[in-house]
Amino acid sequence: MSPSSKNIIVGTTLIALAAGVIASRWLWQRPEIDASNTVLADFSLPDLDGQTHWLSEWQGHTIVLNFWASWCGPCRQEIPLLIDVHKRYQAQGVRVVGVAIDDHDAVAKFAAELHIPYPLLLAPDVGPSIMARYGDAQGFLPYSVVIGPDGAIRSRKLGSYAEKELETELDALVNPDTSSIMTK
Repeated sequence: MSPSSKNIIVGTTLIALAAGVIASRWLWQRPEIDASNTVLADFSLPDLDGQTHWLSEWQGHTIVLNFWASWCGPCRQEIPLLIDVHKRYQAQGVRVVGVAIDDHDAVAKFAAELHIPYPLLLAPDVGPSIMARYGDAQGFLPYSVVIGPDGAIRSRKLGSYAEKELETELDALVNPDTSSIMTK
């Protein structure tokens, strides 16, 4: 084998190796969440009926703001938990608000299949910029933000919630006296 052929093989191998390292970091490492925004950042979006809603409509309640899409497998798996949370915690002032990074027809079909009872807002074009305002600059889904009744952001979650994880978080917000006794 000639020296120039060896150089080409070595160079190609090094480029492939570098590309593999970069790809693995991008695919397997979760991005850092920008936590600099600590309060509710208001926005307005249409719901499935075309009615415009402002996020601030739900201020005064604990809001579970969930960014999702019907084509996102982990999002689809998390929705039943959010439906359950909506039903169990609604009387305690918790409001789940879904922001779909998806088109109307796909969201309407999925919402009908699962009988999603909480508000779904449509953000196929502006969703990523809203997500960035809430700390998810890369636009990974699902992404959730829990906002307290005072408008302060209490937590951010990149990826799906586990049932106990979200319950523990909400219990601490809606029953602060009980949770503080349990943690002492």
